[in-house]
Order: sequence, then C-alpha cells, then structure tokens
Amino acid sequence: MDRNIKDAKDLGTGELIYFNSHAKATYTNDGSILEDIISSFKQDGYPVIEHGTEDTTFTLTPNALHVWGKVNTLTLTLGEETESITNEFIFIFEGSSNPVLTLPDTIKWADDVIPLIVPGKIYYISILNNLAVFSVFEGTDTQVGDICLANESGDKIFIKVGDVIPDGWTPIGVVVIPESHDVYGTGECAVISLHGMSTETPNTGNLNNESVPKIIWGPDTEISALSNFNKVPYIANNSSEQVSVTNPTIIGIADYVYLSSDNFTGSTCGHDTAAKYYGTTGKSAPSPYLTDGSRNTLYYQTSSPSTTSNALSDFNGMGNTNILTGLATAQSDWKTATSITHKSDGNYYPAACCCWRYHTTGTNQGDWYLPAFGELGYMCARLNIINETIWYLVDAGLGLDCYPITGDYYWSSSELNSTAACNLEMSMGYLEIFGKSSKANVRAFLRVK
Repeated sequence: MDRNIKDAKDLGTGELIYFNSHAKATYTNDGSILEDIISSFKQDGYPVIEHGTEDTTFTLTPNALHVWGKVNTLTLTLGEETESITNEFIFIFEGSSNPVLTLPDTIKWADDVIPLIVPGKIYYISILNNLAVFSVFEGTDTQVGDICLANESGDKIFIKVGDVIPDGWTPIGVVVIPESHDVYGTGECAVISLHGMSTETPNTGNLNNESVPKIIWGPDTEISALSNFNKVPYIANNSSEQVSVTNPTIIGIADYVYLSSDNFTGSTCGHDTAAKYYGTTGKSAPSPYLTDGSRNTLYYQTSSPSTTSNALSDFNGMGNTNILTGLATAQSDWKTATSITHKSDGNYYPAACCCWRYHTTGTNQGDWYLPAFGELGYMCARLNIINETIWYLVDAGLGLDCYPITGDYYWSSSELNSTAACNLEMSMGYLEIFGKSSKANVRAFLRVK
C-alpha cells in the first residue's frame, strides 16, 4: 500500500510541484491538494476521519486517514495495531499560528529529516513501523503577494501570480498581511489597493501613473478617541539576534527606528532572514515575521516591560478611519462631491476620507481604510513581493492602471499627538513623524476573510 507522497521537486522558480504516488497525479500549490487526497482515500474505501479543529490530543487508529483543519497544537499517539496486516498511521493537518506537532519519542523520521511546522502549510504524514515520512503543501491561507479578486456580487477569492483569472472576476488588490498571522483575531487577511489615493478622484484612486499625488493627514487638533502611539521597540545594540520579548528596549520614535524589508540590502534581520535593514547604523525595529514565516511576538508588544504606546502594535486602521471620517464635518458633502477638499484647517481629514471614498468591483464606499502603522510595517517587510505582484498585473494588462509602492513617505492612521501622526518612509524603512498638515502618499487597505 503505497501512500507516501514523494519529495517535492524544485523547478528553480520558487514553485514546488508534488507527486502523489497513490493518486498518480501531480499537484501545484493551488489549494486543492487536501480535497484530492481525501477523495483518493474515500474512492479506495479507506476510512476518512475528519476532526476539524477538535481532538487535538488524540490516539490514531491504523489504516485510516485522520484529517485536521488549522490547528495550533497536535499531540498524537499510536493506537493498537491489528494483527497479521500492515498497520500504517496516516494523518493530515494545516498549521495555524505558531503550530506545534508532538509525536511519541519512539517515532523516527526518514533520513533524519524532521519537518519544520509553520503556519499556512498542509502536512501529510505517514508512520509505518515507527518510521515517519512527510510531505508539505501550500495551505488554504492567503499568502503575501496573492492577488485578491472580486466579482460584481461582492464575493472575494485569491489566486497566485500566474494563475488564470476566472471570467467575471477582477483584480482589486494584493495581500499584505497573511491570514495565518491573524492580527485581527477574525481570520482576516489585509489587502492593499492597486491604486494610490487621490483627492481629485477619490472613488477610483489615482489613475495617472506619472503623477503620484500626496495628501494632507488633517488639522492640528487633538483627537481624544484615538490612542497616541509614541514608542517603538528596537533590538538593543543593533544586534541581528532576536531579543527576548521580556527584555526589549523602548525609545522615542523620533529617534528613527528602522524596519526591515526584503527590498533592502544592508544588515541581515536575524529574526526574519528574508528581510534586511537599510544600513548598519540605525536602531533596528523587529520584523513582524520570524524565519519560519510565523508572527514575531516582539513586533506586537503591548504590555510591560513594553508599552501600550507601541506604534507597531496598532492594527486598528479600520477603526481609526471611522473615527477620522466621523469628525470630517468641514465639507458637508465630502461623501458625494466629485472631489475632496484638500485642506488641513477645520474638522477635515483628507487622507482617511479618500480611503473611505475609494471602491472597486465588489467593494463599497466605507470598506477601504487608511492603514494603521502596524499594518504599514507589514507592507514594508515584504515590499518586493507585493510590488512584484503589482508589476505582474501591470505587465499582463490586468492592473487597471495600477502602479507599485514607491520609496516615499506613506501616511498611517496612527496618531502621535495633537499635531503629528506616524508616517513610514519606504526607501529606508524608518518611522517618521510628520505634522498633520504635511503631505504624503496614501494607500488604502481592505480586510478580507
């Protein structure tokens, strides 16, 4: 009974193709692998036991396929074997945030290769005579750089670069925050708009790629409903090693804390080796990613010895935008006027209002928002991947006049104080404080589940 899925073949393009020696079929990472494996077992008359996200401490029965969904922990033992037949223990699961698989110590891995369990991957594991083999597949989670499509009914799906866009679906954005990080606690991912915002054409965003408009944040007034984020953790002594979450150093954000990015070529980011810092002299902020792709808790610090004023921990861009647009009373018809008045005096917040006005196929006004600083940090961390997808859409004629993220300043909806808000400079990745009447680029975000 040959049920081992053979090793992945690297085609040199970053894509993996897997061969299922039982189903006699090849699979790319198109999200259908789980259904195909289950169907194969059922067709052959073997029991398929679907646990969902329950029974995460369980004793496996032999010669059946045990299936789990997204789980953080999975602790398994082997049940009693049936005499006179081959007993194979087979299970499949998808890693959720910070997943851990625990098996009995008696089990050895083929070729001494132990799988690295990471979020957003599907693991197929077979154990025969206490020897385990495994295969890894792309999971059902959306990944950074995936393309978000919408139809006229408002449905959303995700595809990868190179996949065929189904009839009736339109690209509306690119995934910036992966679903597996679950930063919102709702299973949603974050998608960035294909267009920058514009006060002249707020409904469509900027459609002139040669002219990137900059927008004012708002007037110099205190907004009591917003939290003031005036701190950012950094890695002490500019070390490239990951610092314990229990011992961070906190400094004022005006001291230029630098975020890492896959677009930079400076010093390596130790806790996220897919990204680097712009240089070697700045104070290094933690990346939202760890080396295995899971979320880095250092990025999210909100309690002692950190501070609730950590700008990186602000992911409430949607809530911030609703507060700002609710205060925008200086232009009474800003929701319907052809253009948005671009001024900083009075109760008016052009950057947030432009994001609120923006809509696409399958989205409505009020769905998109001005991202919080923690969300912008994700955009910086994987800037190359996001821009590569946008360029793909442009080159394929599918981008609807979209253009990539530039190495410029981008507004967040995170407030510093009554006169300034948090801004991210993309060419070097440092946190900048701008007066609210200053102008910067604006890109809208959308949360999708």
